[in-house]
Amino acid sequence: MFSTTEILDIAVQIEKNAETTYRKALEISKDTASKTLLEWVRQKN
Repeated sequence: MFSTTEILDIAVQIEKNAETTYRKALEISKDTASKTLLEWVRQKN
């Protein structure tokens, strides 16, 4: 079993990983609509 602290640490790491993924996708995306969507999703996380 995981402790509450471990679960929170995992959740925080998942959010950090998502932020990194969206930033990288924004850097390589060439399509304006895709960039707009990725930026919107990034801001929601």
